[in-house]
Amino acid sequence: MPMNQKICFYIFSLHLFLLRVTHAQIIMDGLFDDWQNAFYVDDQGDNVAFDIEKLWITNDENFLYLRIDTDLVFDLQEDSNLRLAIDMDNHSNTGIPINGIGAELIYNFRQRSGQLHTGQSVIAINHSVPGIFAMPSFTSNSFEIAVLRTFLFNNIQYNMSGSISIYIENDIVLKDKIPNGTGGVIYNMDNSIQSKLPPYQLDKPKTDAIRILSYNVENDGLFDNAKGSMQRKIIQALNPDIIAFQEIYFRPSTSVAQVMNSILPLSRVDGWYHAKVNPDIVTVSKYPILAFNAIDGNGVFLIDIPGEEVLVLYNLHLPCCNNNEGRRREIDKILATLRDGRNHPAISFSIPEGSPVIIAGDLNLVGDKNQYLSLRDGKISNPAEHGSDFLPDWGKGSLNDASPIVTSMPATITWYDPNSSYMAGKLDYFLYTSSVAQLTNSYALSTESMTDEEMAYFGFDDPSMTTKASDHLPLVADFVFSPNGNTTSVKKKYRSEIQIIPNPAENIIFISGLKGQAGIQIFNGNGQLLLSKNHLDPLDQINISGLNPGKYLICINESIPHCHWLIKN
Repeated sequence: MPMNQKICFYIFSLHLFLLRVTHAQIIMDGLFDDWQNAFYVDDQGDNVAFDIEKLWITNDENFLYLRIDTDLVFDLQEDSNLRLAIDMDNHSNTGIPINGIGAELIYNFRQRSGQLHTGQSVIAINHSVPGIFAMPSFTSNSFEIAVLRTFLFNNIQYNMSGSISIYIENDIVLKDKIPNGTGGVIYNMDNSIQSKLPPYQLDKPKTDAIRILSYNVENDGLFDNAKGSMQRKIIQALNPDIIAFQEIYFRPSTSVAQVMNSILPLSRVDGWYHAKVNPDIVTVSKYPILAFNAIDGNGVFLIDIPGEEVLVLYNLHLPCCNNNEGRRREIDKILATLRDGRNHPAISFSIPEGSPVIIAGDLNLVGDKNQYLSLRDGKISNPAEHGSDFLPDWGKGSLNDASPIVTSMPATITWYDPNSSYMAGKLDYFLYTSSVAQLTNSYALSTESMTDEEMAYFGFDDPSMTTKASDHLPLVADFVFSPNGNTTSVKKKYRSEIQIIPNPAENIIFISGLKGQAGIQIFNGNGQLLLSKNHLDPLDQINISGLNPGKYLICINESIPHCHWLIKN
């Protein structure tokens, strides 16, 4: 889809029959609570292999929406042979002949490809041309689908007329279709429906809120010349307090902190706190990272929030694509550490009971929907290895899903690649303990769907910036915390008393506050490692006479890394 179309998508509207219903705005979130009445009810049980049961249709001024209910749970882009045909002008003698209609647009969901009738010929297209996408991104027996009512291809504008005709069929074993006879379901556009989105604010609505950003920067994009400049501009505009980065593979957290110190400098000399869990998880924070631990390729971080709060932040990057079993295993381990808190052997510190918990990151929740339900509801898939189910909101219930809305777009997608065969979907999440964390604001930033006023507010001038910067959208969530546990002792336990003496220094320094042997690393301003020592005793001196005058970052690795600025005279 051309970038100036503003990355919005929606899918079809059609109907062969009656019921004129005023519909509410559809939000493409896979929850279905905004759909009001089925538009077409198919014969029940007319296909023993795959029964399409109901079709729901509506629109707004920009998009056409469809919901399909079936009798099977399946993966729309992997398991089904669903085909959608739209006769955009409701004339059977134009377009591609199929079941008695003339379709200008046909899309095959399992093949992840479509056909567009140009008037003279039929051209193969992918999802990005008509902006087609569906929710949820994992298995379901219901899917809501969206398609643009107007889109451009090869500088030609294609428009759905006021009346369109739709045909849907499935080719698994035996064909089921809507409608059952020849022809299509006729749908007349309702021009009284105007877009109305859930509220969000670009800036924090409460000054005491903590802004957390989750951002998959796509293969170290933060350090790429082209992508990096756009990502840094985005981060600077969003002005987060804590960032959960994914896909920082080949740079240490010190390099990420250097970037943050350059685009959002802090008043404290040491700048942003930071920590990395291999292979690609990096968390940076304006507030001290008291402790952190790896859980497979994911990380859990204790962050010293102002006041008495200790935030428990899980920064996740679960296995991609068809690896359902890998995601299940990692989710079980993550849940077990939260359930067992102080006693789980996989982590080296206590998770303070009653503290706010946030699970953020690229969860790659495609395939089996039970992975999402397991993480949200505390359902262990392998109890023999990882123990029993529990209520992850400190025994009070399930975790809440922030489900951030895309800026000026009625959808909760977080991933989009116009060149991929896969449609846009929701891969990135914020799950949180609502008993001790109040979500005050959230959104996914997409410059392709932002209004001109929003672009001007942030000083953005490229409508395709977020898509060029990464295939994942940056997710923002603003929280106010109210822990119900005593976290003061936790903060005292983990708060660092490390000091570099003297600082500034000329030739020799030592580090006070060490409780035993530690490793140290010294980096220059570009994140390059200049000096390393694995076993530093509390009274050992460090010779820095070989360093040129300037500013260096020195990281001391005890149970957690403490990083401080060192000035060399």
